[in-house]
Amino acid sequence: MTEVHDIRFLQSSEEIPLSSSEILRATCKIYGSLFLVLFVIFLVVRVRYPKVYNIKNSYNNLKTPIAENPFGLFSWMWNVFKISYNDIVEQCGMDAATTIRLLESGVKLSVVGVVCSAFLFPAYNFDTTLESEGIVSDPLDSLSLSNVPSGSHAAIATTVGAYILFGAAMFFIVRERISCYI
Repeated sequence: MTEVHDIRFLQSSEEIPLSSSEILRATCKIYGSLFLVLFVIFLVVRVRYPKVYNIKNSYNNLKTPIAENPFGLFSWMWNVFKISYNDIVEQCGMDAATTIRLLESGVKLSVVGVVCSAFLFPAYNFDTTLESEGIVSDPLDSLSLSNVPSGSHAAIATTVGAYILFGAAMFFIVRERISCYI
């Protein structure tokens, strides 16, 4: 005969809800420290095992002038941007250049999103409809779209931000397409 276990002991009688600020703080502590540890491991392993992280300089038939300089422990982060696309295409191939351009497009769109947040945060923060009703208690919640009630004029800022982001994406795509033909 199977025994049925009572799982009520797993449930707390008092649940303490965490605020958005506490959740964000805990997330940054966990993932920030994890990122830092893994980044330091990458820096050490990159120097210790160059055949894994610099394949084109490890084998004679693959050697290229770009791969000859592995740069320093930290200087690779900014020196890698000094290499021209023509050198990358000639020595690494079109797939490497395409991947780098795709990643750069993502960074550009991220910057546009950050710039949009410069006007979205104040627009959300100054709509105090939910805050005056006592629904929003955490300062971080007042900076989000969840603070804006239905029909609020602050929601127009979200629409403007979306048009700016999509317009920037289309602009970057058109500019990239034009630069391919030049």
